[in-house]
Amino acid sequence: EMEKAGGYMYRGQSTMNRLMRLTAISLSLLAIGCSGESAPINPDAPLIGDKTLSGLSNPPPLALYIHIPWCLKKCPYCDFNSHAQKNTLPETDYIAALLADLRADIANYHIDRVINTIFIGGGTPSLFSPSAFDQLLTGIADLIPIASDAEITLEANPGTAESAKFSAYRRLGINRLSIGV
Repeated sequence: EMEKAGGYMYRGQSTMNRLMRLTAISLSLLAIGCSGESAPINPDAPLIGDKTLSGLSNPPPLALYIHIPWCLKKCPYCDFNSHAQKNTLPETDYIAALLADLRADIANYHIDRVINTIFIGGGTPSLFSPSAFDQLLTGIADLIPIASDAEITLEANPGTAESAKFSAYRRLGINRLSIGV
């Protein structure tokens, strides 16, 4: 049976289901070292103990990696999970799925720490609209605190650089670009 999600077809499962399984792995790996209890954060000297899943009683800062897998085209040298854009990107559905996955990981791993770093990679995440990133960052902040001085990086390709878009990203709190060449 074929399912259709955002214009992408795969036998037996939608693109969204395949992408979310891979994204779940990324988000879950970040949860290792999270505590069910609040613990002071000292990234310079984590102590070994028994209060977290990883055995750290004083875990290092929490980081979040978000994968946006679409590109204008699939480059022959790229080994990352990425797909050429075929139709309109399923921004709303994908962000809703990312937030649902993060909500589940927060509950499953008892994450109660502040996020200090967010890296949005891909693919070419800069293909997503500023309104999509507003929905994403607002949704994350509703689920878990983001440090006021958090480093929020967006990966971009030079061919997708539009000044109005990047100004809007900056207003949303995205304060770094990782530009591939």
